Amino acid sequence: SFYLVGFGVFRRSSPPKLSLNPWPDFRGPPHLQQIEGFPISLKNLCALLHPSATSPEITDHVSQALDTLKADPVIPIGEDEEGRYSFLSEKVSQVESERIGLIVTSTNRAQIQSRLMRELFQRTPSVNLQGTKKIDSGICLFDGMREQEVIGKDRTLRFLIQLVGAGLLEETKSKLVTESLGSQNSALIYLAAELPPKIEKLAEEIYRSEEIARIHRNDSDSEVVRYLKGQEHQAETNSQKVREFLEEALADGWIIFRGDANAVLNRGSSLHDALKNQLQDSASEVFSKYSFADQNVPAKVAPAFLKTQDLSQISSENDPLSVVSIQGSKTHVNCAHPALAEIQDFFGRHPNPEGKRLLDEFSRAPFGWSKDTTRYLVAALYYDQKIKIRVGGHDYSVIGDQALAAFKTNTSFNTVVIVPNNDQISPEVRQRAAQRLVDLTGENVLPLPQRISDVAREYVPKFLKEIDALPDRVSNLGLPEHRLSRLRSTLTNALAGDGSDAPAIFGAEDSELHDDLLWTRELKSALDHGAEKTLGELTSLLSQARNYAPELLKELEEAGSETISRVQDGSFHKDLPSLTHTYEDLKKRVDDYVAAQLSQLKTTQEQQAATVISSPDFQQLDDAAAAQIKQRLSELSFQPDPTLQGLSQATARFAKSSGEILSLQEEVKKATAPPEPDLTHAVTLPARIATREELETTIAALTACQDALSQGKTIYLSFGQK
Repeated sequence: SFYLVGFGVFRRSSPPKLSLNPWPDFRGPPHLQQIEGFPISLKNLCALLHPSATSPEITDHVSQALDTLKADPVIPIGEDEEGRYSFLSEKVSQVESERIGLIVTSTNRAQIQSRLMRELFQRTPSVNLQGTKKIDSGICLFDGMREQEVIGKDRTLRFLIQLVGAGLLEETKSKLVTESLGSQNSALIYLAAELPPKIEKLAEEIYRSEEIARIHRNDSDSEVVRYLKGQEHQAETNSQKVREFLEEALADGWIIFRGDANAVLNRGSSLHDALKNQLQDSASEVFSKYSFADQNVPAKVAPAFLKTQDLSQISSENDPLSVVSIQGSKTHVNCAHPALAEIQDFFGRHPNPEGKRLLDEFSRAPFGWSKDTTRYLVAALYYDQKIKIRVGGHDYSVIGDQALAAFKTNTSFNTVVIVPNNDQISPEVRQRAAQRLVDLTGENVLPLPQRISDVAREYVPKFLKEIDALPDRVSNLGLPEHRLSRLRSTLTNALAGDGSDAPAIFGAEDSELHDDLLWTRELKSALDHGAEKTLGELTSLLSQARNYAPELLKELEEAGSETISRVQDGSFHKDLPSLTHTYEDLKKRVDDYVAAQLSQLKTTQEQQAATVISSPDFQQLDDAAAAQIKQRLSELSFQPDPTLQGLSQATARFAKSSGEILSLQEEVKKATAPPEPDLTHAVTLPARIATREELETTIAALTACQDALSQGKTIYLSFGQK
């Protein structure tokens, strides 16, 4: 059964009389009979106790009376989760006593208040800027010095709620007006209001109800379980009351932003409307430069912008903020665009920043731009060569693989270093570079650094391929081979840094690259049309003269000096007929020289042979010997090639044959000379002399040799045996 504590539902003949002290005429008179099984809830009690149909609402009076009775420790009354009241069992009474004895600290109250504030602002005020940027606000409790997060403490725009005691609101408002003027507080919206006195006591009751439910959450007693559910219900009921009190108090408070204070309800018809309206105005001031770049640009736009070859044809999709000023042939990136001007100003204040710092800077107030948008804007400045990027220690100023990779995503851009491009190329240099590339490629090349670099990157590999075979072809032709080496090196340099140096290289006042490329084309054409053969023959002719006829070389060099000079400086192709004529002239001179020298050698050899045959000694030879000598003389004759090399070989052979002819001449003389007399005298002497007689005999033999010596004979001595 349910029982009414302190007042009840009774049968009586007359309607009850209401009293708030607390209804003493219903203290349970003994003559009244209580109704068994009646669901004693606040609603039912109000219905039964209502004096008449025309009487005012009594719910507040009944609720106050119930709260008073529940707070009386002598009366064991409790409320279940369905809002019905009943007496408490002994065990439940013990738990209730424990609940009442729980100590509530200021920290507990603050935590309850913060949580209920978070529930009050389950959806924090949010607005949109320019219809493209969502601004979510944060909510924090503020004690005048520190912020206690309710939700979103890390958000740029935050509402700092300061609840103060009665009579302190005006003083607090004045302090917050001054504090809100600080530059570090320019994005904070202060909300000052009086703290309703009921909230502190309700917060304590909420804490006790929740804490006792937590402590006995594992209790299996059905009465205790029912009691705990009632406590949870009571905690939620009180929480709802606190939220309502807080909302009413805040609605009666003041909003302070940047020195301006307004009553909350002057900003909107409700608390949430007022906060949203204030947030809209504050966001516009905090993100005052968002309108400069108020588009959420897709991530792909930055590389797409860089890949645009003709800015006059760029689409709005690839230039959503219209930073390109389209003016026909004068189309350019408008660096005076407010967003670009802000970025350039940042570079002036913070030299050589990394990409990450740049993206972070412009994602914050007063800009609030998306990082993809900022990256696209920086790409526009890079396209216009106002900046360079440093990747891996190398600087790049034109668009190529490295630049496209750097600008591809925010992640890849984070590590890029942005540096000023102080190497501005003058219009004259750009004009010369463009015109020279027109001459070399036939393309339509606008005098823009990017276009010049693009064309250079496309055609320089082709130029290198054009000259790839030339070094081997011109080797040993007497041409300036160093010029080809220089051209190859310069072309390679033109590709360095994704073609960044191409405008300066092709636009130099005296461009060796341009001249050398034209020269190689004319050279190749000349070689293909027969000059290669003529040059080879001319070079060979001069080389043979140098090796085999030094006395002729000087004559040849003097006769062909003009053409030889043009070959050496590579300009021979300008007068190919002269090249042919010079070669033919020098060839004739060589042929004539060789013919004359060979003729002289042949004549001399023939004269030497005739001298042998016509000599008296040869006439004395018998027929067989004479025929043999003639045969040997004929074998010494030669038929050399009519060239300088052949002449050299003939000269060497002539020298050899001259010696052999002299030998034959001596041989003929010997064959016809009379026999020589015996001019020898032989004497045999003993090898051993042992006696005087032997000695005297030996001396006599030697003395006898005197006559032979006087006859011119040679004495040959021999010795006998020992």
